[in-house]
This record gives sequence, C-alpha cells and structure tokens, in this order.
Amino acid sequence: MQSTTPPVISGRIGRTLDFEAIQAAASALEGAERSGKQIRLLSEIYPEITMDDAYAIQDCWIGMKLAAGEKLAGWKIGLTSKAMQASVSIDIPDSGALLESMRFPNGAVIVPGRFIQPRIEAEIAFVMKGPLEGTAAAEDVLAATDYIAPALEILDTRIARKDPQTGKLRTVYDTISDNAADGGFVLGDAVTDFSGLDMRWLGAIVSRDGEVEETGLSAGVLNNPLMSVACWRNVLRPMATGLRPARLSCQDHSSALSRPFPEVKLSAISELLDMCHVSSSEHLRAKQEAPMNPFKAAIGARRAQIGLWQALASPYTAEICAGSGFDWLLIDAEHAPNDIPLVLAQLQATAAYPVEPMVRIPSADAVLIKQYLDIGARSLMVPMVETAEMATGIVRATRYPPHGIRGVGSAIGRASRWNRRAGYLQKASEEICVVVQLETVAAIKNLHAIAQVEGVDGIFLGPSDLAADMGYLGNAQHCDVQMLIENALAELNKLGVPAGILMADEALAKRYLELGVSFIAVGTDISLLARGAEQLYARFRSMNGES
Repeated sequence: MQSTTPPVISGRIGRTLDFEAIQAAASALEGAERSGKQIRLLSEIYPEITMDDAYAIQDCWIGMKLAAGEKLAGWKIGLTSKAMQASVSIDIPDSGALLESMRFPNGAVIVPGRFIQPRIEAEIAFVMKGPLEGTAAAEDVLAATDYIAPALEILDTRIARKDPQTGKLRTVYDTISDNAADGGFVLGDAVTDFSGLDMRWLGAIVSRDGEVEETGLSAGVLNNPLMSVACWRNVLRPMATGLRPARLSCQDHSSALSRPFPEVKLSAISELLDMCHVSSSEHLRAKQEAPMNPFKAAIGARRAQIGLWQALASPYTAEICAGSGFDWLLIDAEHAPNDIPLVLAQLQATAAYPVEPMVRIPSADAVLIKQYLDIGARSLMVPMVETAEMATGIVRATRYPPHGIRGVGSAIGRASRWNRRAGYLQKASEEICVVVQLETVAAIKNLHAIAQVEGVDGIFLGPSDLAADMGYLGNAQHCDVQMLIENALAELNKLGVPAGILMADEALAKRYLELGVSFIAVGTDISLLARGAEQLYARFRSMNGES
C-alpha cells in the first residue's frame, strides 16, 4: 500500500481574538445561514485572524447548533487535492463538522433558496468502526474503517468569496470559520469488501442529464484518500478541540476527480443528488430517486421551525408569505374557505420558495388524504385525533399497499410529477410528514399511545379547542389550559416526539419554544392584515382628533 506523510499545515497559529469576537463571528455566520445573505470576509474584519481563531469560531458556531438540539454526524476534510485548491485559490487543507441536518437521502430534491451559493463535489466517505488512536498512518485508517461509500457534498458559503468592500478573495481562515463551506452531504451504497481495493484507483464519473460533467481519480487526494483521514486525525483534528468525536468522515475526492460545479442551479442539484454506488469497475454512478421533506427532517432533528397560518385562501397572499422567511406555512382547509383546487393553487404558488407548505385537511377521511397527497401536499395535519387507533388509520391512508390503503394514482398525480419522478411509489412514505392534532382532554389522555404510533411524525396541540373542551371557551391562556399543554409538551419531549402549536402571543410563543416545541405557527395571515389595517387607520384617525 502506497502512502505518504500528511502535509504540514502552514498558516498563522495562536489565538488573537477574544471570546466576544469569536462569539460575534459565530453569530454572524448563523445569521447569514438563516437569512441567506453572505457576510464580509472575516479575514478582512479581523486582519490578524489565525488558524486557531478560525477553528474557535467554527467550534463556537457548531456548538450553538449542538446546544439547540442538532446532532453530529461526522467530519469533513477539504482542500486536499491540487484541483480543489486551485479552484478556490487556497493551498491549505481544512476541516469541518457534518451535522445530521445536513444529511440528504439518495435522490433528494432541494427547494430553491435552501442554500446561498451551492456547489457539488464527488467524494469518498469513510465510516469508522472505531477511533483512531495516536499518530495514524494509512494502515491504521484502513483497519479502523467499517465501510466506504461514494458521496456527494453540497458546498455552500455563508462568507462571500470576494469581499464586497475590498475585492479581496477569501482565505483559508474564512473557509475554516465557515465550517469548511459544508452545506450538505449524500451517502451512496456502502462498500464493505474494500480490503483488496487500491484506494488510489477509485474513480468518479459525475453526470447531469446523461452528460458527463467531471471525472477523476482518488490518487489526487494526498496520493491516497486514506491519508486525508490520517491528516485529519494527526494535524487538523487537534486544532478543533471543542467538539466530540463522530463516526463518519467524508473526504474530498475531487482533484482530477471532481471539481465543484460553480453556481449550480437548484434544478441541477436535484438531478445530481442521486443514489451513488461503486460498481465493479470502481466508478461512481447515479440514478434519480424520490425527494425528501426538509421540514420533516428538521423537526425530527428537533430544530425549531417557525411558521405562519394561511387562512385567506389566496394563492397570491400565500406566495407573499412564502417569501417572508418562515420555515413553514399552514394552509388551512378545515376552518378557512379552501377546497382542493384552491389548496393546489397555493401549493403551486409557494413551490418556488424555501418554505414547507403543510395542509390541514378538513377531517381524517382516507379519500381526502389521498386527494391532498396526490396534488403534492406532502406534509399533512389532521384535526381532532383522539385515539391511537385513529392515528394508525390516518398513517395507513398515507401509505401504499401493503403498508396502507392509499390508492395508486401517480400517473395523474402532481406528487409524482406525473410519473416523472423515478421511485416515487417506493419512497413516498419517506417524504410524507404526518402531523396529528390533539384538541380534547380525551386526546391528551391518550397522548402517550398516539405519540408511539409508527408513522406519526409530530403532535400538534390545539389550545383553543382544548380550552373549549375544558370549559374555558375563548380563554386558551387560562392557567388550567396552560398547565395541561405544558404537561403534554413535557411528555412529548420525554418520548422524543416533535411537538407543534399555534400561538400568536409573542411571550407565550417564546415560552413554548423554551419548553421544546419543534414547530410553531406564530401568527395568521388574517390577523396580520386585519390588525395591520386597523393600526394604520388608527394612526391617521388620531391626526384628525378622532378618538
């Protein structure tokens, strides 16, 4: 086995930034990710920044995410090949954390706006069966590897590639702070029998629409991709001391292998994020499968999702709200004057935005569930669920046989893009998010059983109907109602089941988030319009001396 010595990492070392500066930089990166607006080069804001400073910023930022409930999936080492270094004008490897929220299933479709400036790279993933102790060589990495897999990495930049004020290009200090430009990753099929493979000869073919875009060979990664893992363990990992170990390690497999696709359109990404596998000729290949549901993944990872209720029954206002920054919108077909064609129009109006439209259907009718799923509503809220048996029936209505009773109409259904999405019938249940709404005392008594129904992805509590059922009609903030809700949230947290709620009172909404709510609607479109119109008129009425 040929190997080489891990590279000597050059660059300024030592700490120059105090804790406040590090925290400010980490918060700025988090804000950039949430808003989709890049920040200036940190190397320009802090000219004396060092490698240690940059990793401290990265650790602080990832630490914020872990504290908020994110889970660490593994590590990435980047810029290990000359082609990758040349593509970004940086000549030092870097490392970043991979979080479970960054993991996309095979064939995932990513909605526009999910990333700021996405690029795609082909990579090799090493999934470890044990820790690397001491100074690691290629042989040690091989012995500690459980399996390898082809992978795709989505790069994204929260920091501008070129400073908007000075025009200077980003440096390794910027990429390290920016979590090595990690955005997401996709793992292909596991390859467990790799002991006889010459790792230097693993190749990648990256294609789009059947046309080869890039090819390459893994020898470009430090002469042997095993050495990139050794480099991470021996050189880079000690620099990032604030985070716990993890099992997955993804390495750039990119030199002549695969340069990043610059400024890739999201439609192209959804074609590239496919299931990869290593064939007998050791090439990476791809095929398209069904997409995933980012909202479902987010609440499953307990990342709080902030939403807005849609009751105006208007595609126009739904699109306005879709571009407002919310994580999800609730299209209400229970109390609002919505029907299936009108809900379809709102789904189409919001499809171009990075927001998940959830539809609250009128009732737990299996025919209605089928119709709403077929028009492309992949996140459903079902009202007035009181028993585990009822919840089970709802889940079965969302599944194709033999796991359920959903009728097959994919040839004429928008959900499958009229059978243009390969694998939809087999993978549909993975993207469908089932939320059941508990709105009575009887339902709360059955909460434990309902929450444990397989296929229920979230429990939504209805304060107004709970209050009415308890004898406090119109007073959802009564102490007895709030105590019941808080006890229910505590039970759901204990069970590890995502909880949701609607609450327009800002103080109480923040209270629910503190109590662990995973998804919350903090207002309604009708209230925003009605109260805003009233307040605007009141301000001008007072100018005329009217009371």
